[in-house]
Amino acid sequence: MIKLGSVSLFLSWKCNFSCNHCGFSCNPARTEKMPHEEALKYIDAVALNPDLEMVAFTGGEPFLYPEQIKSLMAHAFSKNLRGGVVTNGYWADDYKKTYAILAELQALGLQEIITSFDDYHNEYVPAHNIANVLNAAGELGIYSGVNMLVTKKSRIKRTNAAERLGLDIEERVRAKKMWIRESSPVLVGRAKKNYAEEESITYGEKELLHNPCPFVIRNSVITPEGSLYACCGFGDASEQGPGSLMYAGNMKEQGFEQLYSNVSNNLMLNIIHLLGPYPLVKLAKEARPGLSVKERYVSNCEICDEIANNQELRSAVGSVLSKIMASGGV
Repeated sequence: MIKLGSVSLFLSWKCNFSCNHCGFSCNPARTEKMPHEEALKYIDAVALNPDLEMVAFTGGEPFLYPEQIKSLMAHAFSKNLRGGVVTNGYWADDYKKTYAILAELQALGLQEIITSFDDYHNEYVPAHNIANVLNAAGELGIYSGVNMLVTKKSRIKRTNAAERLGLDIEERVRAKKMWIRESSPVLVGRAKKNYAEEESITYGEKELLHNPCPFVIRNSVITPEGSLYACCGFGDASEQGPGSLMYAGNMKEQGFEQLYSNVSNNLMLNIIHLLGPYPLVKLAKEARPGLSVKERYVSNCEICDEIANNQELRSAVGSVLSKIMASGGV
């Protein structure tokens, strides 16, 4: 059985920026926010899972609510859970201030911080801020990660990120002090309105067939409304995005253990975790010759998006899963 690794609390749909790529359509005008008392209850509920290692805080921009982050992280740490946070880094304009903020959070349990560096975020947050986050995290011994969203037209890419940030990213990656991931945006949320598919960097069967998803099931997310998703890639969190595949239910209606049991015992999600979503597409195409599907994708997330939205494909995948269950195995 795949064990739960982390649960992220998606504290708010509010962000201080409106990046063109945002699959969640976060922006300054949004007001939906997770009530503090409910967030504490969610931590209490997920902490009962013996496999859980970390509670992370994301959004939107969680640092719009610094006191809530500190309170919730301390509460999770009191239950022996490590802390994580995802941020755009807008607040990290001064190194000493950045170091002090991260040092305070580290004392409350922070062990990993994730940020973004690409053309879209750089429109709002200067490279200097991101360098401050990564350098302060490195000095404190906090594991860090960088997500990079790129297209064929991007100016900022992994190949020049180190130069733009003024630090040796690849050396830190080799030393296992940080990670970095690069991919094109999935065209959901605002990205669907702002980018054309031909701008994306895509991959074919050779790259996707043996590409398991380490996030689904292991890294679940709770939204401000209490919805539980099986991974962080739930797009616009609706039937129009990958979310329809990942939606487990609502924490206000069912307990976490029941919802997570539904997720961890879901055959499709287990296959996606162990093998990736592309094998499901391949099996569906073999079962239904002539099935109309894309030949190339930007990532596993986009494959899940197509399974969710291409009704013919979704039906074919359902038939494949039924046959697998009837046969007793993959």
